[in-house]
Amino acid sequence: MEHVYARACARCCSRSPTAWSAASPRPRNGERHDRAELLPIDELVRRGWRDAFRALHGCSRRDRSWALPTGFGYRLEHILLSPGLEPLQCEYAHDWRTGRLSDHGAMWARIALAA
Repeated sequence: MEHVYARACARCCSRSPTAWSAASPRPRNGERHDRAELLPIDELVRRGWRDAFRALHGCSRRDRSWALPTGFGYRLEHILLSPGLEPLQCEYAHDWRTGRLSDHGAMWARIALAA
């Protein structure tokens, strides 16, 4: 099964959803579970919503918002912008996670109305 968001990321990052699954230690919960997880994102992408971080940084940045001490982690936090909004800046605040204020890094963005 291929999703809109997964296809967009695979094009950008040259990684297929199959490669993510093979490399990921998460349990394989099956196609039904994966479809339910990605459906909201897929529908937003179809309607013109964008990932602010990827819109600005592409896939060259490998920030992780949740990580093990070994460095393995996931990018779990996202800021999705509706059509008509433009990202000006978008970054993670890793010091919140590394300072043990949370097990996740915070995320912030500056946005503007599209011209």
